Amino acid sequence: VSLARAVDRYSGVKAALELVQADLKLEGCRHILVKPNLTSTSRLLAVTHPEALRALLDFLRERTAAPIAIGESTGTFSRSAFAAFKRFGYLELGPRYDLQFLDFNQGPGVPVAILDSHLRPLSVQVARAALEADLRISITPPKTHDFVIFTGAVKNFVMGSVLRRQNP
Repeated sequence: VSLARAVDRYSGVKAALELVQADLKLEGCRHILVKPNLTSTSRLLAVTHPEALRALLDFLRERTAAPIAIGESTGTFSRSAFAAFKRFGYLELGPRYDLQFLDFNQGPGVPVAILDSHLRPLSVQVARAALEADLRISITPPKTHDFVIFTGAVKNFVMGSVLRRQNP
């Protein structure tokens, strides 16, 4: 996690990434997964802004040619990740950065054992792409939420990689 002050979103994200670049191990990466936060297909303020994603992609492409996938399993009220990718202009970034787009809810899952709220074992299906990537990057705006006080990078990846179609 890093924090930078800037005059616009793109510059801020780029500056924040440069602060942690020594911590990113890109050598030998065979596959990078970027997990934005697309909880809505209509409200830009609730999702990862396309300029933030573009800054991340520029940062990565300046340092690696490894394949990059953008993966998401959109919120309960969203039709599909591809609806959100299209609505917010993500698909337009595909050719420029040689991206693959993944709707986790349409792809294969892997059973993962977790504990429920009563500490009982529970098996959930998690997107295979989220588990198999060499490098996973969560890019999400910090925000409040109707279920929790604060959401950020960890919740974005953990909850956003669970397949809605195959889990209770």
